[in-house]
Amino acid sequence: MANANVNDCLVRYFNQHIFEYWTSFRASSLRFIQGQTSAPGAVTFVAETDAGDAGPSGSSEKSPGGEVVGFVVWSRQGESAVARNWQRLNTGLSHWMEKQLNSLRDFYFNKVPGVNPTRHKENFAKIVSFLDPGWTKMGFDEFWEVGLLFVNPKYQRRGLARMLLEWGTRQAGTEGVPVVVHSSPVGRYTYEAVGFKVIERREDLEQFFDTGKEGVNKLVWEPEGKTDWLEKTKKAEKQNVEETRKPYKKYAA
Repeated sequence: MANANVNDCLVRYFNQHIFEYWTSFRASSLRFIQGQTSAPGAVTFVAETDAGDAGPSGSSEKSPGGEVVGFVVWSRQGESAVARNWQRLNTGLSHWMEKQLNSLRDFYFNKVPGVNPTRHKENFAKIVSFLDPGWTKMGFDEFWEVGLLFVNPKYQRRGLARMLLEWGTRQAGTEGVPVVVHSSPVGRYTYEAVGFKVIERREDLEQFFDTGKEGVNKLVWEPEGKTDWLEKTKKAEKQNVEETRKPYKKYAA
C-alpha cells in the first residue's frame, strides 16, 4: 500500500528520499497502517481481487485472486451507548500487548536518529499541530471518522474507494450521525463524489508544502434528512477563533 500514497503531498512532506530508500519507506508505511488498524475501536475493511478479475491497469492479465488492492479504517467517536459499544473493539489483552509493541516500534523507527532514513522528523513535528482535526470544537459530538483510505494506484478508477466508503456511510445513516474526514488534495474529489462536503479548507498550509492551491480539507457526509452539522460549524467558527492560525476559508452551505 506504500504505492497508494507516494504522491500525496502530506506524505511527501513527512518523508524524504522515498525512492532512494524505498524498502525503508514501505516498511514505515506498513508499521503505520498496522498501528491504525489495531487501534482500539478501529473497524477495517479490505478490498481483495477475486480469481478472474481484471488485473492492474495497462495489463491484459487476469488476477489470480487474493490480492489486497485497497482498505479503509473507520472509527466511531462520541460518548453515547452506541459509540461506546463500537469503541470496545480491539480492547482485549492481546490487542493491548500489540499496542505496546507498536508504540515501542514507533519510538525506535521514528525517534531514534538514523534508523529511519525516510522520515523527516522536523517537518513532521512542525505540522502535526496544524493537522489536529478538532471535530468537537467544530460542533461534532457523535460521528464516524475515516482514518485511512488507500487504493492501489494500479486499481484506481474502478469504484473501489466508493465501495470501501459505502459501509461507513450506510452505518452512519442508520445511526443518524455524520461522517467526517481530514483529506489532502489527492483524496478530496473521491470523497466529494460520494456526497461529502468541504467544511474547512486550510490554505495556510501552503507555507509548508505545495498543495496545488487546493489546501488540506475537512469534509463531512450527512445522512439523508439531517443537515444541521453544517450549521453547527458556522456557530462553532465564531466561538473558536484560533490566534495561531492564519486566515483560512470556510465552505458551508
